[in-house]
Amino acid sequence: MKNLLLLSFLLFACTGFGQHIKKKLLGTYEGAIPAYTMDVGQGVVEVFQTTIIIELTENGVVQQLGNMKRKGTWKITETDKQYYVLVLQLDGQLAEERIILYKKGHTMKREGIFPQPDATLMLKR
Repeated sequence: MKNLLLLSFLLFACTGFGQHIKKKLLGTYEGAIPAYTMDVGQGVVEVFQTTIIIELTENGVVQQLGNMKRKGTWKITETDKQYYVLVLQLDGQLAEERIILYKKGHTMKREGIFPQPDATLMLKR
């Protein structure tokens, strides 16, 4: 009986306290990754500014960098009074991406994977 009670509590905890983001924060965010330089061993390469679009839905995420589109999933790793910290796992990409979704102002900050700089995205209406 004790095991059954423990199992039912664990199942309730998994479903009852799932990851939720308010619907008003879901949508399409658009911004730009600033130009930067990187050392490729045989010289320094300049990477030009590029547009980034992140579409955040209840079921997953779609990220578009220039012409390249990737789908994936997200999960909340931290939450605060003012923001959520999300980790994106995109198909075909080994590294996870981290974004900070601010509850007010409808903005998102994407932390760039080195040497890429951070980018600020705004919710499109």
